Amino acid sequence: MAHEKVSPLDGGWGWVIVGSCFMVTVCTRAVTRCVSIFFVEFQAHFGADYSATAWIHSLVDCTTMLCAPVGSLVGNRWSYRVAVMLGGLLSSCGLLLSSFTNSLETLYFSMGVLTGQKHNS
Repeated sequence: MAHEKVSPLDGGWGWVIVGSCFMVTVCTRAVTRCVSIFFVEFQAHFGADYSATAWIHSLVDCTTMLCAPVGSLVGNRWSYRVAVMLGGLLSSCGLLLSSFTNSLETLYFSMGVLTGQKHNS
């Protein structure tokens, strides 16, 4: 019996895809979970109480869950590549705007709403 060399169905890129998916998950979920690291700093910087500061993380999670069907619609209508790029662009814009904000209300929009839409891809 001769042993034939079987080439992988994925062309040998399977582990690259697994590694990339892992990094995407780390980047997307870690950003929203790291808000709690800055929680006390946000309170001190903006002079806000616990409940006002907690809205940031709440808005991120709420926006993520409420806008997930929109991401699915974009993926089905155009392509998942478009959905991923749009989600990455919105998230990047949200994080960039968050770094320049001077008020907690602006942080609600930039970090809470824009960055929360990154999971829609």
